[in-house]
Amino acid sequence: MSDDEFSLTKVQKSLAGYVSINNNLRHYRKTNIVARNDLERMKPNIVRIITGGGSGHEPFSIGYVGEGMLTACVCGEIFASPSVTNILTAIVTAGARPGSSILLIVINYTGDRLNFGLAGEIARTKYGFNVETILVNDDCSIENVRKSVGKRGLAGAVLIHKIAGAMAAMGKELGEIADFCNDLLQNQKLATIGFTFTEKEDESVENIEIGRGIHGEPGIEKIEKTPNFERIVEIVMEKLLKAVPRGTEIRKPQVAFLFNNLGGATNFAISTFANIFLKEVRVYYDVQLTLEGTFVTSHNVEGMSVTILRLDGKKDEILDYLRFPVKIAANVPFNIVREMNPPDDHPVARYDSEYFIDKFELDERLYEIKHGEIGIEAAKKSLLGICDILIKCEKLLNGMDAEFGDGDTGTLITGAAKALLQAINSDKINFMYPAVMLHEISDVLQKNMGGSLGAIFCIFLQGAAEAFIFDQDVVTVGHLQLWLLALKFGMRAVMKYGLAEVGDRTILDALQPGIEKLEEGMAMNPSLKDIIDDFATACEEGADRTKEIMPKSGRAAYGFSEGKAFKAETNDPGAQVIGIIARATYEGIKSVFNKHNIE
Repeated sequence: MSDDEFSLTKVQKSLAGYVSINNNLRHYRKTNIVARNDLERMKPNIVRIITGGGSGHEPFSIGYVGEGMLTACVCGEIFASPSVTNILTAIVTAGARPGSSILLIVINYTGDRLNFGLAGEIARTKYGFNVETILVNDDCSIENVRKSVGKRGLAGAVLIHKIAGAMAAMGKELGEIADFCNDLLQNQKLATIGFTFTEKEDESVENIEIGRGIHGEPGIEKIEKTPNFERIVEIVMEKLLKAVPRGTEIRKPQVAFLFNNLGGATNFAISTFANIFLKEVRVYYDVQLTLEGTFVTSHNVEGMSVTILRLDGKKDEILDYLRFPVKIAANVPFNIVREMNPPDDHPVARYDSEYFIDKFELDERLYEIKHGEIGIEAAKKSLLGICDILIKCEKLLNGMDAEFGDGDTGTLITGAAKALLQAINSDKINFMYPAVMLHEISDVLQKNMGGSLGAIFCIFLQGAAEAFIFDQDVVTVGHLQLWLLALKFGMRAVMKYGLAEVGDRTILDALQPGIEKLEEGMAMNPSLKDIIDDFATACEEGADRTKEIMPKSGRAAYGFSEGKAFKAETNDPGAQVIGIIARATYEGIKSVFNKHNIE
């Protein structure tokens, strides 16, 4: 065994072996990317489809990479999201050139949602790729899920992969594919429920847990023992009928079903369940297609899931997509074209792409809007002040976070601020071009600030940068209007990928009043300093009001219920950071403006 083999992780060794026995794939070892082996031969107008997530769910998602389905997938460690850098590398690798159309299919778990969201924003606003994101959230076991968490993504993702892959292979455009798949996900047409169990020789079933997650998350109901699968079928049917309603029409809805083995169930057990289930389900639905196999696993858990896909109005089109031929490695009941070639342990290291992204050229539109000399001085002065005050507030922020969290927000922020100071002092932040500056700040935070808050701030900065490349041909407003737009775009990105809203006790509750005050001041106040002072005050007051807001987003949300009295001792630490940044920005601008006698 080579020294290189010894240095590989458990997941990388598994991926290397999988690629070695499936010749239509290639493996970028250092970034855990598995891609089609014909990337260079793909037509430039074909939409590239990328997905991924934690390992341990095989054949998902490496088994679905190939002609007619996925272009590439990015694998994390066992049950852990892949890094933003690896996801971004997959986008750049699969896309090949700026302007390429990329569809990210994201399975709804917080880490995947934030990391894929951030990578997509970077690819779109920094490198010029055309990126759309689909969030798969087909779990119907848990009702009234918190919006900030959302429903989990389960085996329905495979049907989305299949449909999107076929549409891309047929030459459909990115927007059409995204709209088609989102219609299935957002309009009660796709739902999945899973359960675990222990099969006994006398046909009885024990240790049943309905709704148990594919990472071992607790389910919604436990049943010690039943004589057969009939009680389980009743519960599954009840959930599916709520998620994909039958409606009031006499004609039964046309549907397809996917029966998925979670890894450790016998074919005998799944067939026994399906026999009972299909007799019951045909009372309510017109079953047009059934698929059974091992699509998404949870290691070797003894269990299964059932996915329903409503076909009404698009039956022939959807069935054509599901029957479209593919060249994939997974042994599932799709129309797979097999190439019976001998295994080839080709030297996949030659494809390794680690760090090449640093050499990728930035989108030239980032350089279209620039600061003047005073703007450069004000931006640098403000950022230096922000870093200085955040470092001084470490204990304050840790104390605020300790009330409902881990008590480490101040430590994380301080580490990022120190790294940012080092970057500024090393002339690694380009203050001339606002869009470039925001991207470079985001790069520093991405590498030096962990946790979900770090990802949220990076997503905000990437979204904000879009304001400076947005409809440049028609933008005739001044820089302050563009910064207002940047704040709005940043908020929009945080709401999209963080699934948060104003009123959830997050950074949004400090940003929104600041934005409103800034917009109001721009319409009424001729003094730029006064406008920014009022903006900072509004952000600070918004942060103070978070004491009265019950957490509805992030880890802190799990300890509280609606309808109960709530009063916190401290502000939300993320909102407090926004207030600190806003005030330090004002102080920096005021200092420079006073120096140059600017009102």
